Amino acid sequence: MRPPAVAMPASLCTAIFGALLWAVSAALCACAPQPAGESVRGGVLLVAIDSLRADHVTCYGYDRATTPVIDALAGEGVRFSNAWSSASAILPSNAALLSGCDARIAQRVLPPDVKGTTLTYWNLPREAPHLAQELLARGHATAAFVDHPQLGPALGLARGFEEFQGVARSDDGTLRRPAPEELAERFSSWILGRARDERWFAFLHFGGLEGFGFDPAAPWEQRFAPRPGLEAVPAVGDGDHVFHALPRARAGGGARTLGEYEASYDGTIARIDAAIGVCIDSLRRRGLLGDTTVVVCGTRGISFGESALIGDSGTLDPAELCVPLVIRPAAGRRFDPGATRTSVASLVDVAPTVLSLCGASVPPDMQGVSLAAMLSDATARARRLAFAHCALFEGWLASGEDFAFEQSEPWTASSELLVRSWYGGPAPTAPSPRIVLSRRASANAPARFAPVAFDGAVAALAREGFASWDAEVEALRRRFHPNDWDRARE
Repeated sequence: MRPPAVAMPASLCTAIFGALLWAVSAALCACAPQPAGESVRGGVLLVAIDSLRADHVTCYGYDRATTPVIDALAGEGVRFSNAWSSASAILPSNAALLSGCDARIAQRVLPPDVKGTTLTYWNLPREAPHLAQELLARGHATAAFVDHPQLGPALGLARGFEEFQGVARSDDGTLRRPAPEELAERFSSWILGRARDERWFAFLHFGGLEGFGFDPAAPWEQRFAPRPGLEAVPAVGDGDHVFHALPRARAGGGARTLGEYEASYDGTIARIDAAIGVCIDSLRRRGLLGDTTVVVCGTRGISFGESALIGDSGTLDPAELCVPLVIRPAAGRRFDPGATRTSVASLVDVAPTVLSLCGASVPPDMQGVSLAAMLSDATARARRLAFAHCALFEGWLASGEDFAFEQSEPWTASSELLVRSWYGGPAPTAPSPRIVLSRRASANAPARFAPVAFDGAVAALAREGFASWDAEVEALRRRFHPNDWDRARE
């Protein structure tokens, strides 16, 4: 849906002047020289964690010790406190991360009589950029270790990986997702075969947070006690996604309270964090850690009721899209150890940043911009706004320095069950777009957002920014999917 034209109010003058300053800063950021020679040494470890909210990571202000390994990496590297995912679904968010482009470049437009499935609807085209392919072409050994069936080779995400270890199918046809410890062991075995002076790139994807573990006998389930005040037992819905209730597939059995679900979620975060620690220890034992750039990010968050979803993802709420991003560059790169950057960053910026740190040029088709200059310069700015799309209903989110602006259409949800659960019945005859402006709840909780009163200047800035971004995405889609049907809205 294209945003309506909006007249620019006078209050935009300040915003426009700020945008000009940002443009100059972004140009300097893009042109900042990288170290010669040293910039191509060593390896890159990119760790993506599905459904990881920023506000449940300890170094982002969380009051539980869920992430000691990630916290240590942030203390040695740079933490981005205003980083945003491009989508609240697993496949598009990872497509955006690896391609450095808006997730919609991997979205197919199907003929009306073709039933949409994951395999038919999503595919990262061969013409689109891919981080692994870029690094492979520069002589890096490449490998991926993933634990979710939707991230398989059939969808184009495996392109550029010499070795791709995904979800295996057992003899009886069922899929067996590897546990976090198994993924860490797979990476550790692979890194043993790397020479000290070899260039390499490894991608690890940890899921499991959307399922909360659900193993009462497991030690990570017992790590945290339920919080007082969260004794309510959520209703359980019938669908894979449902508003105002817990999806049946996510229900843990019995009458589990919201506090128990949150404690289980936090315990599973700690389990994944420990698995990341195994990977770091493997690099340290091999003497490779100093020459390795480590990037850890959440690919999307998860809602505990903020977006009307419980234990699920799929909306444009900041709880699902504000994600952690930590970059610990390899030795020889310029950065401020232990620094925090509050300027806007997007996960589409990760691929260009990795390429910059490896001394590689960024492909012109990558929409993301390198954050490399921000690692050493607190005044550098990479972008003015970050954008998200691909929710359970039509709409988009634009996030800035201190706000998140959502414009969406809940009545377009992907199933009638979702529509009825949102409205408590049929959709209104003439529904209006949902418009929500949010700002950070407090300085002590930078990753938490709360709705505020409508601001016309912010709305105009967000709409104009998204219109420009949307046009750029459509141009790329037409190039990458030349045989697809045109969108009905055009």
